Amino acid sequence: MTQIDRRLVVTAGLATLMAGAAGAARHFTPRIYLADTRPPVKLDDMVPMQFGEWRPDPKQAPLVIDPSQLELANKLYQETLNRTYVDNAGHRMMLTIAYGRDQSEGVQLHTPEFCYPASGIPVGPPSRHSISLGFKEQPVVRLVGRRGGGVIEPITYWVTMGDYVVNGGPKARRDTRFRYGFEGFIPDGALFRLSSFGTEPTSEYRAQEAFLKALFAQAPESVRQRLAGSKVFD
Repeated sequence: MTQIDRRLVVTAGLATLMAGAAGAARHFTPRIYLADTRPPVKLDDMVPMQFGEWRPDPKQAPLVIDPSQLELANKLYQETLNRTYVDNAGHRMMLTIAYGRDQSEGVQLHTPEFCYPASGIPVGPPSRHSISLGFKEQPVVRLVGRRGGGVIEPITYWVTMGDYVVNGGPKARRDTRFRYGFEGFIPDGALFRLSSFGTEPTSEYRAQEAFLKALFAQAPESVRQRLAGSKVFD
């Protein structure tokens, strides 16, 4: 075999490998949105307006959103819910849920440690905890926003992708995306965030946990699993 013949054989072999790799990539590229296989998410219907001592705050002002931020939110999320609840003692809880049916690469939920500083609100380092929702133990992330004048905003949040609670940051979300991708699915996702104003984090976190127990006690099992996840990413 001449040198030219050997080069032709090598070139043909490489072309075959590249074609095979491209075909495999097309085969394993997820094309089915997980959200399309399940009932649609309607946050206003899923989250109770009143439960226990909590009811919507009549003094809650409508949100004024910068048009550029609104455009980004509309791209990332198909459903959002923003409610402030108040109890009989006047204590307020601010609940935000953002749901996106597409959690593919490049379209991802924005967590508080990134979006709060972008809005001019400094936050302390996040830490991972486990709290009781009444029906399950829930892994959560906690951090504290600094509002000035001694006022703080303790924040509790978690992220779900499909059936999983995924609080391990970008790597864990990427691994969860791959896990669903091998099954042919593009996962949906949600950010569940609760915060309140105070001067001492421990008491605020205790009150937040009690609020979440009361909320999920009123929610059907299907809603519990959709908002709080049924599995933990490991």
